[in-house]
Amino acid sequence: MKKDFKKIKLLSPLSSASDALNTLGWRKLAVRRCYHRCVHIFKCLNELCISSLNLKSFRETHNYNTRNNNKLRLPKVKRNWGKQRLAYHAAKDWNALDNKLKSCKTIKEFKSNFYKHF
Repeated sequence: MKKDFKKIKLLSPLSSASDALNTLGWRKLAVRRCYHRCVHIFKCLNELCISSLNLKSFRETHNYNTRNNNKLRLPKVKRNWGKQRLAYHAAKDWNALDNKLKSCKTIKEFKSNFYKHF
């Protein structure tokens, strides 16, 4: 932790927060949030956690083999603030992932391959 503090102290006072993140080698907040939401979805789909977000895939509605067969259905929202819920954001992030990443067998494999995708 002291090494990180020393790296930040070397930056000029006028430098931005993104410069500090790059110096520390940290990823952006949006990517880290997406990572945590996708890990939660992976755990829910593979029954590794108790929480259920009432996730439904297109596969459950019909048996046709379509492009969206392996995607999750976004929850219906009536207002814009409904799009800020965890279930909506998580399903949207999950649908944006590559199919190879979605088909990982273990959580360890999923976590290690996630940042390679981004």
